[in-house]
Amino acid sequence: MYCAIGSAGDVIEFMLSAKRDVSAAKRFFKKLMRADHRRLPFTIGTDKHASYPEAFAMAIKEKVLPSDCKLRRVKVVS
Repeated sequence: MYCAIGSAGDVIEFMLSAKRDVSAAKRFFKKLMRADHRRLPFTIGTDKHASYPEAFAMAIKEKVLPSDCKLRRVKVVS
């Protein structure tokens, strides 16, 4: 499960996926940015799963995410 949490702690978007891989993470970033209620993110916090850096870099390159957005990887996302 992928879940986006806003700065106030509210669930912004979620996605269920059978696998946690680069393509699933990339699909989630695209879904998150298509949402009507979204704001441009300054930082995206994730756990340390290996798929995130590559998916994040691809999303920046494909202009899915803003170029000044940062990826913050932490041991556990709460």
